[in-house]
This record gives sequence, structure tokens and C-alpha cells, in this order.
Amino acid sequence: AFAFGDFTKFVVEPSLGTSYVAGCMAMFYAADAVASVIAARLATSPFNISAVILFGLGLQGGVLLQFLYKVHYSQDLLGYVILFVDSAVWGVGDAVCNTQITAVLGLIYPQNTEAAFAAWKMLQ
Repeated sequence: AFAFGDFTKFVVEPSLGTSYVAGCMAMFYAADAVASVIAARLATSPFNISAVILFGLGLQGGVLLQFLYKVHYSQDLLGYVILFVDSAVWGVGDAVCNTQITAVLGLIYPQNTEAAFAAWKMLQ
């Protein structure tokens, strides 16, 4: 909800205009899809799970710190690149979090995975 509600309304639209909102959303989803496939492949051993979680938390934290310091995006090429990179980084962090939550649910509920995944999707 944040990626398409507050991020696009308060960051992308004032900085680049309404016409770039769809591009940032597409960048978010593309990065989310690619990172979900990669994170799912890496979620097979405990070491890889820890590394992927730390990587995802680092990405999310970096973007959040950038928002907290209220970075002002310019309307030149660098401003466009930074916003699109932020969208991609946010998508990777989202993919890592969702993949890891799904993997943990599969480990905790091996007999009732369908019910666990259904409850996760309903809460999501």
C-alpha cells in the first residue's frame, strides 16, 4: 500500500509529475518479480535465508532513511534515475520480505501449508 499510495502521491507525483507514476509502479513490479524468483532460489539453506533477510532489510532501511531525510528530487536526469532506482530497490525489498515470510510459513506449518498461505494472503 505504501509503494502505491504514499510513495507515488508524495514523492513521485510532486517531483516528476503524474505521467511518471505508472513508470515507477512498473519498475517496482518488475524488480519485485525478478527478486522474488531469485530469493525463492536462495531460500533453501539457513545461511542463504539469513543473508537474503539481511539484504532485504538493508535495502528497505536505505530507502526509508532516504525518505526520512526528505531528499528533494530534481527534475533533471539524476532525479529521474534516483526515483526509478528507489522504486526498484523498494520492489526488491518487498520481494525478499514476502518470499521469506512464505518460506517461514512453509517451515512452521508443513501439514497445513494451504491454510497458512491462505491466511497470509488474507492478512496481506
